[in-house]
Amino acid sequence: MIAEETYEYVKSQVGILNSLISFKDEHQSLPINIEVIKLLVEFLTRFSEDLTSRDMPEIFITKMRHNIESLNIQGLFSIQGNLADEYHRTPSIVINRLNNAIRQLSRVREIIHGYDFYKSLGYVTRNSVVVGANGCGKTSLANSLTAAMDYRDGIVIPAQKLLIIPTFASVPNYDAASSEYNTYQKTVLDDKRTYNANNNGDLPYELTQQYGTEYKKVLATLLSERLLVRNRYCDKVQNKENPDESILHSKLDNVLSIWNFLIQHRTIMCDENNNIILSDKAGSITYAAHQMSDGERVILYLIGRVLLAPENAIIVVDEPEMYLHKTIVDKLWNKLEASRNDCTFIYLTHDLTFAASRNANKYWIREFYHPSTWNIEPLNDSEIPEELLLKLLGSQKKILFCEGKKGSKDCQILEMLFPDYTITPVVSCIDVINYTKAFNKIPNTNATAYGIIDRDYRTSEQLAKFESENVYSYDVAEIENLFLMEEFISAFALYKREPCDIEAIKNKVIGKLSSEKQIQVANYVSGQINHIFSEMRLTRGNSIDEVNQKFTEFIDQIDIDKLYNERETYIDDLISRKDYSQVINVYNNKGLCTIIEQELKIKSYYEKVLRYLQDKDGVEGLEILKRAFPSALVN
Repeated sequence: MIAEETYEYVKSQVGILNSLISFKDEHQSLPINIEVIKLLVEFLTRFSEDLTSRDMPEIFITKMRHNIESLNIQGLFSIQGNLADEYHRTPSIVINRLNNAIRQLSRVREIIHGYDFYKSLGYVTRNSVVVGANGCGKTSLANSLTAAMDYRDGIVIPAQKLLIIPTFASVPNYDAASSEYNTYQKTVLDDKRTYNANNNGDLPYELTQQYGTEYKKVLATLLSERLLVRNRYCDKVQNKENPDESILHSKLDNVLSIWNFLIQHRTIMCDENNNIILSDKAGSITYAAHQMSDGERVILYLIGRVLLAPENAIIVVDEPEMYLHKTIVDKLWNKLEASRNDCTFIYLTHDLTFAASRNANKYWIREFYHPSTWNIEPLNDSEIPEELLLKLLGSQKKILFCEGKKGSKDCQILEMLFPDYTITPVVSCIDVINYTKAFNKIPNTNATAYGIIDRDYRTSEQLAKFESENVYSYDVAEIENLFLMEEFISAFALYKREPCDIEAIKNKVIGKLSSEKQIQVANYVSGQINHIFSEMRLTRGNSIDEVNQKFTEFIDQIDIDKLYNERETYIDDLISRKDYSQVINVYNNKGLCTIIEQELKIKSYYEKVLRYLQDKDGVEGLEILKRAFPSALVN
C-alpha cells in the first residue's frame, strides 16, 4: 500500500515539475536555469519505476518519501491560476519567485547520490560494510549522505572529531536541546579548507568552533532528556500514581551503562548536579569527564550518537575504528548493534580487520570519480578469506599469489622481480592455486590474479595443466635454486669482486645430488603418488567386498617400482651428462647455497644476494633471475 501511495505522490510531483519545464520551453528567453528541475524529474521517474519492481522494502520507501517531501516541490512550484498570464503581467516577480524556488533545491544531487548508494546496498535491508582505500571518497560520500538525510530517518557520524567535553551551569530545555541537535545533524562537517599561513587572522576558527561544539549538542540532549524523564517520574509520584521505576531509565543512563561495560578499570556516572564524572573502581578518586582519554571520550560520543538516533534509523558511520584500540572496537559496535537492533548500520572503512569482523553485507568502492561518483560492488562469496579479498579488490596492480609469509625472503625476492604486481603470500601451494582461480572468477575487478608455485617434484605435463588457470612455476626446483643459476653466481661474484670457479661449484652440486640420489628419487615418487591420489577418484562400491575390490584396482594403477626406476634413470643421465641447468631444475635441497659460500669464502650467501639485488648494481642479477620465470609473468 505504501508503494502505491508513494507512486501516486511522486507522479503528482513530476506533474508539477513538468508544467514548469513546459513553461520554460514556451518562453525560451526566460532567465531561469531549470537543469536541476530536469535532473529531479529524471530521478523521480527512475524512482517510480523502481517502486513498481516490488523489490524496495516499505521502510526504505518511507525514508525516500521523507526526502522527497523535504524538497517541498508543491510549496515551491504549485501554480495558482495561469502562470503565463501572471508572467505577462509581472514578469520580474515570476522570474524572482522561480529562481528563488530553484535555489532551494540545493539538496537534489545529494538525495540522488544517497538513493543510488542505498540501492547499490540492496536498499539497506541488512547491516553493511563499505570498504575503500584512502582517497576513494568515503568522507565525501558521508558528507553527501549527511546533506540528503532527513533527521527522521537516520544519522551520519563523521570521521572528523574534535571532541571537547563541556560543563553545564544549567541543563537546557529538552525540546530546545533536541531541536538544536537535529539541526546540527544536517551540518556537513567538511575540513577540506585552507588558509593563508602568512596571515594569522586567516585561520578558520569557525571550523574549529563548529567541530568543538559537537559534544555540547550531544551531551545537552542526553542530559535534558534524563532530566525530563526524572521530572515526569516525580510528577507521577506526587500524583500518587505509583509509577514503575523502569521509566526512570533514560538514554543517558543507557549510554553510561554501555560505557561501563566496555571500560573495566573505571566507572562513569552522572552526579547530583548533572555533571558527567568518573571514578576509579574503589570510588575513592573522582574526576571530571573532560579529563578522559581520547579513546574514552570517543566511545562516549559514539554511544550517545547511536542511542539518540530515531527509531528504525539508518546509521552511517565514517571510519568506525578511528581513535579506538583494536581490543575494544569490535565490542563497542557489537554492543551498539545489539542495543539498536531496530536500526541498520552502514560502516565506511578502510580497516580490513574491522570489515571482516562484521556480520554484515560487504561491499567495496571499486572506483571514485571526483567529486561525487562512486562505483560500489558487492563482495560475493569466495574461497578467499574476506580480509584478504577486501585488500586485493582495491588493487590497481596485477596480483601474484605465492607460498610463504609476508616479509619472508621468498616474498622479498618476488617483490623485487615483479614491482608491478601486488605480491600476496598465502599458506600453501593449494591456496595459491585455489585463490588464483577464485579471484579471477569475480566479475568487474580492477586486476588479474596469477599464481607462482614451487615445482615440488611435479612433471612439466602436470605444471602445464595449471597454466590454464594462470598458475605458473619457474625453471628451478624451488625458489632458493634461483641463486644457483650459473649466470647469476658469476654476476654476483663479479659484484663482490670475488674469484669464482663456476665449474667447481657446478661439480659439487652435481656430486651432492649423486650422493643424495636415493632420497631425491624417493621424494619424487612420494610426490607422484600424492598427485595420483589428488587427481583420481576411487569408484564407489555397493558392498564391503566391492569397496575392497575397487580399492585394490585403484592401488594397482600405482606402479611404485616403475616410477622409481624411471626417475633414477633420468637422474643418472643428468649426472653423467653433467647437465647442471636441469640438475637445479629437479634437485630440492635448501642447503645447496653452502656450496657457494664455501667456494666464495663468504657467509650468509642468501642475505648478501638480497642486498645485491636491492643495490643499483643488482639490475643485471634481476634480469638473469627473470629468465627462469614464464613470459606470461615477466611480459
